[in-house]
Parts: sequence; structure tokens; C-alpha cells
Amino acid sequence: MASRLRKTKEESEKEVESEKEIVQLSRRSKRTKNCNIPIKTTAATIPATTTAISIQAATATTPTETTAAETLPQATAAATPTTTTAISIQTTASATPIQTKVAETSPQAIAAAIPTTTPASSNASPSLQHSKLYQSLTDKKYHDVILVASGGSEITTHRCILAKYSSHFANIFEQTKELPIKISINDFDLKTIQAAVDFMFGKPDAINKKQFSLFKFAAEYNIPDLLKECCAFVVQRTCYLLSSGIWSYIKIAYQYNLEELKQKLLKIMIKKRKEIASKWDELPKKVIIDVLNC
Repeated sequence: MASRLRKTKEESEKEVESEKEIVQLSRRSKRTKNCNIPIKTTAATIPATTTAISIQAATATTPTETTAAETLPQATAAATPTTTTAISIQTTASATPIQTKVAETSPQAIAAAIPTTTPASSNASPSLQHSKLYQSLTDKKYHDVILVASGGSEITTHRCILAKYSSHFANIFEQTKELPIKISINDFDLKTIQAAVDFMFGKPDAINKKQFSLFKFAAEYNIPDLLKECCAFVVQRTCYLLSSGIWSYIKIAYQYNLEELKQKLLKIMIKKRKEIASKWDELPKKVIIDVLNC
């Protein structure tokens, strides 16, 4: 009888322990489910860099409860078994899309995410790109104009460039259809013509030390941009204007409305009027009137 009672008591205790285990498992299951919410919420509020660290720690550490204790206070109480570990890892991994959203809204993260590499074409400096363009344009393979200098030397170039800068050349090209077009420039030497062509090809420094000869070339072939560049240099050389013939320059100044050069020459003419009195009859009436009104 006593042994039967002991057996019944042991069975009752086992049933109680089983019920306790069921209750504990139920509580753990609920805690595990509840842990999912703080993990998502925390991942949404943690900066992108912190979230990335949490994910790395979770994957490096096999027991999920240790990872949760290190990164999330809400998950510290959840002592989950191995079967629950997979759920916790999946929940932690789900923070990755949230990290991406945070990075999208953070200016610092946007700047960090932009690739630092640039297109190969933009690596070249403007001067290098310009040099390549100049080399391609000066390639004689596709030149369709031949300029013949006073000594008989020839310069080949493109019609489209000359026509862009000079209405004089544009008119010649309109009247001539046969290619290449040959134009004789008997009044100017090879260096002057080459400097003018280089200027039209985008090399402004090509006119250095050639401003006076280029000034006349630009006037004769109607190249306004080159004329203005040379004019700024010429007006500073009073002695040269007097020695080289002020009359040719005054005509150019009025023809192309170069106001700065015009005023400079009028002042010289007033100051030196006795010395140049014999030339007054050669001046246009407009020039004489302006001199008298100064």
C-alpha cells in the first residue's frame, strides 16, 4: 500500500513538473516573439553604422542570447534554446533593409555611398583635353584649305574654323566649291599667318610678340576677335604708332569702331599735329571733325 502511494505521489510530481516545463516553454516562446518587436524598432533607430556592427556580431556568435545581450537591452532576458536561435538570427538579419533606409535618409551616408571613381574622360585636365582637340584639328589628313604665305610656304587648315572667325574667308569659301581651296596671302609671312591660325584654333598665347603684324592681318581679313586682342597691346605703344604710320591705324580704328584705339590716336594727332600737318588732307572728314572736337 505504501509503495503504491509513493508511486502515485511521484507520478503527481512528474505531472506538476511537466506542467511547469510547459508553462516555462510557453513563457519563453512568448518572450521570443516579443523580442522581435524591439529588435525591429531598435534597428530603425540605431544609426546605419551601429546596425551593421550588430549584424556582424550576430553572425559571428552562435548563441543568439549572447548577441542579444550585447547589442539590445530588451533581448537580455530572453534565454532562448537552440531552436529559437534561428528565429532570432532571422530577425536580426531583417534589420539590414532598415539599415538601408536609414542610409538613404542620412546625408553623410549618401556621401559615403557615392563611388569615388570618376569617368576616365573627366580625369584629363582641361588643358590636356584642349591639347587633344588641337592635335586632331591640326591633323593634315582632313584639311581642306591651303594658305600660301609671301615666301611661297603653305599652311593647311580647316574651312570651318576660318569661316567661323572671318567673314572674309567665309565669302571665299561660299564662292569656291573645289577642294582643297588655295588662297594666296602675299602681304604676310608664314609666321604671321600661322600665329593667326593658331589663335583661331584656341591658342591665344600664339599672338605674343606678333601683335603688330597680326593687327594688320586681322584688319585685312576681317577677324574681329583677333583684332581686339591685338588692339589692347597696340594702344600701349605710342612710339610704334608714330613711327609705323599713324594713318593706317586710325583708318582701322574707325573702320572697326575700336574706341580705345581711336581715342588714343586722336590724342596723339592733337599733340603731334604740327609734325603730321602734311598728312591731314589724307584723313576722312569724320576723323578731322573728331580731332577738332577733342
